[in-house]
Amino acid sequence: MTSRHTFFRYLYIVLISTALISEIACAQTKPKGKTNKPVRTLKGTGVSDFDAIYNYMECIECNAEDSTGIIKLKGNRISFLSEIVRYGAPADKQKSYMATLQQDYKKMEDYLARRGKKAAMGISEFEKYYMEKYNLLYQTRAVSALSLLKGGMAELMVLRKDLCPADTANVVCLAITYNLKDAQNQKKN
Repeated sequence: MTSRHTFFRYLYIVLISTALISEIACAQTKPKGKTNKPVRTLKGTGVSDFDAIYNYMECIECNAEDSTGIIKLKGNRISFLSEIVRYGAPADKQKSYMATLQQDYKKMEDYLARRGKKAAMGISEFEKYYMEKYNLLYQTRAVSALSLLKGGMAELMVLRKDLCPADTANVVCLAITYNLKDAQNQKKN
């Protein structure tokens, strides 16, 4: 097995463990708002709106339970989800994930150093690559979440107009277009 295969196999293990650690650590944090309003809890669940959103954003193998929390929002938090579509994960989530990436890179370097090898990419390239993926995950899941909410489809149309010029084919625009087309197809049936 080549050193490149070893690197990617180790990287895969690091990313899976990072995702699990991130899911546990981040599910407990909430965004800091500018108001002193208490966080609204979903009726009968004991789960705050933000916990429901973050559970959906960071689920590893998402199932119906993860989307149930989003559906129970009933149109609330559309502006919060819209901001995620526009800008990616909230700053506190990005900061937490960046710290995890730095720790994982250090572990990977130590692992490779014990075998007399070097990492195939530098830390800045590593951080940039995986932070982009993290933000894209948040953005595409926010698009999916908006498609589940009352009033969310109207917001997706606004986002498509603002973010997706006719010649744009980035992942977020493709997710918006797919969800809008899917909603149209469901109306026809």
